Amino acid sequence: MPDMLSAGVYPVEVDFSAYVKTVGTSTFGLVGVFQKGPVDAPILITSFEQAKSVLGDYVSGHFGLFALKNFFDNGGARAYVVRATKHTAGVSTALAATATLVDRAGSPVNTLTVNGSTPGAWANGLQVTITDSVAAPTTAFTLTVKDAQNNVLETFKDLLIGAANQGSSDYVTQRVNGVSAYITVQDLASATASPNNRPANGTFPLASGDDGLTGIATTDFIGSAGTTVGLYALDSVAVNFVAIPGEGANDAAAATIGNALITYVEGRKDCVAILEAPLGKTAQQLADFRMGPNSGAAFNSAKAAIYGPWLDTVHPTTGAAITLPPSGFVAGVFARNDTVGAVWTAPAGLNRGQVLGVNAPHQRFTKGDRDVLYEVGVNPIAIVAGVLSVYGQKTLQLKASAKDRLNVSRLECFLESSISDSGQFFVFEANNVTTWQAFKRTVNPFLQRIKDAGGFYDFLLICDEKLNTPALIDANTMKARLLYQPTKTAEFLPIEFAIAGSGDSLASL
Repeated sequence: MPDMLSAGVYPVEVDFSAYVKTVGTSTFGLVGVFQKGPVDAPILITSFEQAKSVLGDYVSGHFGLFALKNFFDNGGARAYVVRATKHTAGVSTALAATATLVDRAGSPVNTLTVNGSTPGAWANGLQVTITDSVAAPTTAFTLTVKDAQNNVLETFKDLLIGAANQGSSDYVTQRVNGVSAYITVQDLASATASPNNRPANGTFPLASGDDGLTGIATTDFIGSAGTTVGLYALDSVAVNFVAIPGEGANDAAAATIGNALITYVEGRKDCVAILEAPLGKTAQQLADFRMGPNSGAAFNSAKAAIYGPWLDTVHPTTGAAITLPPSGFVAGVFARNDTVGAVWTAPAGLNRGQVLGVNAPHQRFTKGDRDVLYEVGVNPIAIVAGVLSVYGQKTLQLKASAKDRLNVSRLECFLESSISDSGQFFVFEANNVTTWQAFKRTVNPFLQRIKDAGGFYDFLLICDEKLNTPALIDANTMKARLLYQPTKTAEFLPIEFAIAGSGDSLASL
């Protein structure tokens, strides 16, 4: 309130227009093996064309790029990718291809290191050619990047080297690093600016790049809390569903990965996990795996779901038959569901659950098979009414409750993330009726929109003096409670066919 020292009008601005900013619901978090790209860091990918450019080609025996393609083909638009490699003592064993260039002095010394832009054998065979600059032939040089067949990929002209040139816009590291799609460089030249500091003319191949896949294990895909390895590299970004496609080569590995995914999403509380069984499971074997993976305890989480079988299709490059894990397809179905429906609708069925880009399921599950699977919470991918679809939406929660369905579990993640983000603006405000009412005024319209769109049957948001007791206020705590009735899905549809007598009045039956 301004000081009011004389009569007059004193405008005071009050903003009652605050609202809950809804969070995204369709971002895929994926850990897998890729040909190239940064290691131990989440990489934002928004199209398959970008994926090919940043992550390279398909890697034999691994499914990361396949899963991304399946995700985008089925309706996905946004993914964070973590490139997995073997780690020793917490350090990736992947190495960048490299070449060290010498200068032009009479007794040549190393002057420039050229590395592949990211680790991996993909850059072995790249070449850099050094020639004198046409514009400044006595002081600068040109660096040309070529592939193994001598095709020119990039050219950087009129480069300067040496610490004395660091302030120049033509300084070699400034011109190349972060600009080239293929290489990075490190200046090793002496501090003085001299024509002899320049790399010697010639063509120099990069070598010794390593993908870091020798000895790779489930732990390299999973990582651990507090690191940037595996799943935990996703800690710094917002994702809505996560998977490690196809890396469960046997029951033990698949169980380890499945339980790790559950541990991760239960810790985050803002996303769900897409689990897979190993390739080739019959319906009964898949049900047994779900209930006691690797002869251990059953999976149990409201923030995870398991799908099967794997799916038969053709290799996008070779055209050969290939069988792919389901998680990339399912992630795309989640994203498409959120576009044509909403996060609180079921990502399943013939309307929103159709699976695209597949020839056939690797195992064809009959109605009897689906009964076996769905009873224990496995979501089958099956041909129903001639359409290949995700035909289930159960979570892996063993306890029967509303949260044993994905549409409710994903709605819960959406509510918690959206309201928690808006709630940050009430931290450190006065803990009194004014703030309680402001909180409700902010959140209630958001909840009403969900109800109007069919996400709730009803809701009640409480934040008042009954909930916020003097003891809580003295503990600097403001409490709110949301009661809501999530909309349930119609998964079982009994239809009665009754034959009436010829003299009966149908309206009275």
